[in-house]
Amino acid sequence: MSIKTQWFKGLDDQQKADFQTVLLNNTTLFRQLLKILKERHETIEKRSYDEETYKTPDWASLEAFRNGKRAELEFLADLIDFSDNN
Repeated sequence: MSIKTQWFKGLDDQQKADFQTVLLNNTTLFRQLLKILKERHETIEKRSYDEETYKTPDWASLEAFRNGKRAELEFLADLIDFSDNN
């Protein structure tokens, strides 16, 4: 299992060990949340291919907004994915 260091910022060694146990005891929760994040990401991806979007004058702003949403979803998914292959 690979846990990102962001989880442990500001924690001393004992707090880190305790919190790591909490994280590892909640992998079912994180797996389900990961599924939800991936579904949301796919929804945003599908919307970006809608040709109607590009017919509006503010399409570039909308695309930038979607890119930001995708980036944050990817960050969160990476943070809660404790598998060794991420």
